[in-house]
Amino acid sequence: MADKSYKLFLVDDDEMVLTSLENHLKNHSQHRYELHKFPTGEAALEKMDIKPDIVILDYFLDSVDQNAKPGIEILKQMKQIDSNLPVVMLTKEDSIEIATETVRSGAYDYVIKNDTAYYKVQNNINNIVKAISLKHFVGLQKKYTWAVVISLVLMIVYITFFHGNLFPGAE
Repeated sequence: MADKSYKLFLVDDDEMVLTSLENHLKNHSQHRYELHKFPTGEAALEKMDIKPDIVILDYFLDSVDQNAKPGIEILKQMKQIDSNLPVVMLTKEDSIEIATETVRSGAYDYVIKNDTAYYKVQNNINNIVKAISLKHFVGLQKKYTWAVVISLVLMIVYITFFHGNLFPGAE
């Protein structure tokens, strides 16, 4: 999984934030990303068939289009499409009410845009990637466990069928 490329949606109506975050991720990440940038949540929703692994979503998305849906509504729609999709909300608002609302709506985390925001986003992405990798590993482990169990059952059937007794001397 070390060389896997993760599909990452960056959704923000501020082009400078999109470009800065993209550059930060390219220059400071230990992972590879297939980055998709969107100025509105509606544009990101139209591309959900790409099946992103992670979404970074701005809370307020109305500076380019005054009729654009707010990030919280986009979050809810994304969660309806994929309830397991990790979405990190990004906003200038330092509000416990907004933080609570986003987490209750299914956000993985809530990051305030400040001097350390990109590092916090990067930390969230790293944690999400670790969780994805662990989930993949556990899935493989389950498959291998079933393979071992089936092999043991087949061995018991083979020994019993061709040798007549699984435990010789126990007659």
